[in-house]
Order: sequence, then structure tokens, then C-alpha cells
Amino acid sequence: YLEMLLTKLDDLIQYTGGVIDLADQQYRDRVLLQEGWGMGDTSANWSTYAYPSLLDFRLGLIRIIEETKQEKYDRTAAYNTARMLGEFRPNWMSEEEEADFKLRFDELYRLCSYYDSCVKPPRSWSLYGLFEVIKELGIFEYKVPKFKLRTDIRVNSGEIIPKTGVYIPVGDRYGVPQFAWTYRDENSFTRGQLEECETLNALGKDLFSKFNEYTAWTPSEELRAFAIENIKNKRIEDDWDYLKSDREVQLE
Repeated sequence: YLEMLLTKLDDLIQYTGGVIDLADQQYRDRVLLQEGWGMGDTSANWSTYAYPSLLDFRLGLIRIIEETKQEKYDRTAAYNTARMLGEFRPNWMSEEEEADFKLRFDELYRLCSYYDSCVKPPRSWSLYGLFEVIKELGIFEYKVPKFKLRTDIRVNSGEIIPKTGVYIPVGDRYGVPQFAWTYRDENSFTRGQLEECETLNALGKDLFSKFNEYTAWTPSEELRAFAIENIKNKRIEDDWDYLKSDREVQLE
């Protein structure tokens, strides 16, 4: 998965470098400055300060891939890179180039976020988060490796784990699995231990008595009726004036 992220990042870097070279060949900065635009709107400013953040992102991803050999896992620089890029104006790009760059980066950011959700504390997923990942990656559309279920290894939340892997909650079918690893870094949040397990509350269990892992998150008349019923019963707060919205907004 990390190598897939690196490939997409390399493609983004190559694309962005090509756009910068094209802007230079077309003397876009000269035209912008002649038209009264500031230096902050130029490709020179963007390539000097924003583009290097993509290269730093790449170095960090390579480091993360190497550290997995020591069973050490860390977050990607996707969030910091996004904040860095947001500080610089892409006015030197054409509308098509800007839209293409945003599409590529947003996809990479989303895929990195799925990975980061596995390794940043708290590391528990939600059932909805798992659904989003399954839908995005099409996990059940191709063969995935089979994993051995180690019933001999049992660890409580807060305890140090003996082996890197995915830990399945015992006695709660709605409890969400956690990925944890043995590497312990005393100077960071990674302690090689299990967090508290995410699970459903009473309303969630009622939801899953009528729907499954897929239909619970997919807009439908049945789900709409369930939501309206529970808003009226005061089990769901109508913070967004859902009942006053038109039908299409409700379904969405």
C-alpha cells in the first residue's frame, strides 16, 4: 500500500514539474508581472517554496517504507503538505492544470488518510471508516491475502502487544479491529499497545438490527425513514434541520 502511495506521489511530482517547465517556456511569469500580478502569483514563487514540499513528502514516505522493516509505522506527511500547498496561490496555472493537480493531490491525500487512520493514535477505525475504505479501494473486487487468526494471543486495551498485526475484539461483533505493532518509541505516541475499542452505541445497534455494513451507510428510502423516526423520537439531534430539508437533500 505504501509503495502504491509512493508511485502516485512520483506521478504527481512528475506532472507538476512538467507544468512548471511549460509555464517557464511560455514566459507566464513575465506576462503576469506585466499585468500587475504579484510575485506570489508566479510559478517561480510556487516552485521555490511549494514544490519542494512534495519532494519532502516523498523522502518521508521512503523513510516510512524503510522503517516498516523494523515493524515501525508512522503517519505520512500528507496533512502537512496540504497545509503547505494551501499557503501558495496557483494563479500561474491554467484552470485545467489547476483542476488536474487538485484531482491528483486530493486522491493521494485521501489514500494517505486511510493509512494514517491505521497508525495514528487513537488507531481504532469506525465501522463507517472501514466502509469508506472498502468502497474506495474495492477491496472485495480482487483477491486479498489470507491472514492466520492467532487465538492464542490475547491482549487487553492499554497493554503492550507481543506481535505486530491486526487485533480483533473478542465478544463484540461490532467492535472495530486495530492495527498495532511491536516497535516502541518512547519519544512519540507509538507505544506498541492497544487503544480502547470503537463500537456501536444503543442507536447504532438498533440501526444494525435493520441494516448491514453496506446498507447502513448507503442512501435509501429505508434509511431515510429510520433517520426521521429517530429524530422524532429524540434519539438523533436534528442539528442541520434535516426534517426541513427537501427530499433530495435528505437522501444525500
